[in-house]
Amino acid sequence: MASAYKAAKVHVLPSTIVESPGLVTLEATAAGIATVSGKYPTLYDYVGDRVYYCDPHSESSIKEIVLKAYEKGPIPGTQDYVINNFSWQRTAEKLIKIYEEVIK
Repeated sequence: MASAYKAAKVHVLPSTIVESPGLVTLEATAAGIATVSGKYPTLYDYVGDRVYYCDPHSESSIKEIVLKAYEKGPIPGTQDYVINNFSWQRTAEKLIKIYEEVIK
């Protein structure tokens, strides 16, 4: 997957089904790729305005936002934000902290 991400400039997941913030979207942003998605509450809760959002029911919206993401690139700070908050290392650290609080 690393080579695919290195070759990509934009990750697009404009599903018409409400998506959870899938690993593929987090992986793409962690790899430094501009990301386009439908604006679903779960994804927005994770990354806020750090990705480009389109209306997944509108071909013209998808086209417009994908071209915008292609031209502008990743939103500054997104890659660091995802790495610092959602890496496997960070997730494990949070889980360990929770376990430590529970067993006290």
